[in-house]
Amino acid sequence: MSTKKPEDKNRYFAKRNDLYNRYLLRGMRILRKAEGVLLEDYAKYQAEEDLESLDFTLSSLAVFQLMLGRNPKAEAYLREREDTFPDSLDAKLAIARYLEDYLRDYRSTLRKLREVRLPKNPARGDFDSYYNALNLKGVAFLHLRQPQKAEKVMAELAEYTEANLSNMLFFFDLHFVELMIERKLGLQDCRAYLTTLRRRKQVVHDQKKTISLLRRVNRMLDKK
Repeated sequence: MSTKKPEDKNRYFAKRNDLYNRYLLRGMRILRKAEGVLLEDYAKYQAEEDLESLDFTLSSLAVFQLMLGRNPKAEAYLREREDTFPDSLDAKLAIARYLEDYLRDYRSTLRKLREVRLPKNPARGDFDSYYNALNLKGVAFLHLRQPQKAEKVMAELAEYTEANLSNMLFFFDLHFVELMIERKLGLQDCRAYLTTLRRRKQVVHDQKKTISLLRRVNRMLDKK
């Protein structure tokens, strides 16, 4: 039981509340300055028609707005990025990811992902975008409780990763395959996918998780 007098308690509360407000205002000022940098760059790159830098800045503006929970503003930047770069697979993928992760609109996610198609002459980053689109598609089907379609995506993902491992640059997704294993779906393709990933260097955390999931799926298949 507290022995503090009411006036002491009130002074303590007022002091802490004042400290909180000072930090909050300081943080808001810093965030406004950060947004100001992006907006200045946005105007500069538009005027100079520096498309590569403009693409990056539009993406950064969308991420910034999402971080602050400003979903409508974020979506506006995502749509502008797609309109400015209609051939960009990554711009379409970013909208699909927004629809899935922030709006939980899985049917709209799948409609947008139909537009993420690997061109005949893919750019270097297109291989990663299509790979990420497959993972996103599989997760959407699971959320919609369509396991057979998710299994088809897992099979395509395993085949695609095997065929294009050397063309992909960034980290490899483990969320979709983990969900599939938890549901005991497409286990043969899950194993093939994880076995392929083991051939590439991963960050330590992902490497450990890949090994763990591979052991798990092997045990499950051995029991059959």
